[in-house]
Amino acid sequence: MNALVYEPGLPPIPSSEMQDTIQDRNSKAYREYLELSRCMLKSAGIIVNTFDSMEPKPIKAIRDGLCVPGQPTPPLYCVGPLLAEGSIGSHECLKWLDGQPKESVVYLCFGSEREFSSDQLKEIAKGLELSGHRFLWVIRSPY
Repeated sequence: MNALVYEPGLPPIPSSEMQDTIQDRNSKAYREYLELSRCMLKSAGIIVNTFDSMEPKPIKAIRDGLCVPGQPTPPLYCVGPLLAEGSIGSHECLKWLDGQPKESVVYLCFGSEREFSSDQLKEIAKGLELSGHRFLWVIRSPY
């Protein structure tokens, strides 16, 4: 596939940017992803690590039943942000953040599902630096 993927509540996503596991339609991972998606519709509810004001459009699209038209959508429970034990404390990033003017920092975090090549990371870093804005960027360790 080389097209834009349209999902309710989200901007169009190039198919090449989708997770590797769902790009190969002949893979076991793809079949398991489809089966998980089917099972979610039969569940008593879906728990998501987010909160309403962080992702209002996708949350509304799911709750309004726009993701699976014509079928009932289980209740969506936003329980985030969930943090690993010991992940909050006196980390140097928090000390730095506390010293910045209110609403002056761009926060960048792509989650644990997305991996970038080193060239992509360098381009993002270059763009952030050239923007002239303060930023806090969380990058997943490759190990």
